[in-house]
Amino acid sequence: MLTQAARAGLQSGSIMAVADVFTQWLVEAKEFPDEFDAMRTMRWALAGVTLHGPYFFLGFSMVDKRLGAATTLKVVAQKTAIAQFVLFPPYLVALFGFMGVMERHPNISEKNRVRVPEAFVSGCLYWPIANGINFALVPASLRVPYVAASSGFVSDMKNLKCFCGVVKGHCHWPLILLEFYPTTLTICSGTHT
Repeated sequence: MLTQAARAGLQSGSIMAVADVFTQWLVEAKEFPDEFDAMRTMRWALAGVTLHGPYFFLGFSMVDKRLGAATTLKVVAQKTAIAQFVLFPPYLVALFGFMGVMERHPNISEKNRVRVPEAFVSGCLYWPIANGINFALVPASLRVPYVAASSGFVSDMKNLKCFCGVVKGHCHWPLILLEFYPTTLTICSGTHT
């Protein structure tokens, strides 16, 4: 099990690093290499290796052990609820605490007090759907990489303005523009300035 947790960590770290590179490039429209924050990418990679991968590997393993491998609607709903309300909140506290230490944030408890509820509420819009797919369709051996890739998709929702091609705030194609706030999700299309 230790080898599998380590593998999940390496998978998560790799995926989270790539996701951060794409976030900086496509979402934040940073100029490479001048504006690229390599240390930020390394922090996300380290969070994936040491926290995200092992945590969700062990968490999903416990959920599967308790509820079995069945993919019936009832079991998927139960697993999704456990992931959302039992696994996700402590992970957020650990993640923001971990990132606060890595960023040398002056007040980590304040960062957690503000960011954890925001991330949890925003996560309630996305993660039940993503985890429903995860528990219904994704093989157990690929669940952690799936969640890491899904996390990369929604990373830093407040800064996500447009996916699949943002250049200085303008969408290349008619895309969905997403703006996330702690309690609302606004979906519109067009360009964003």
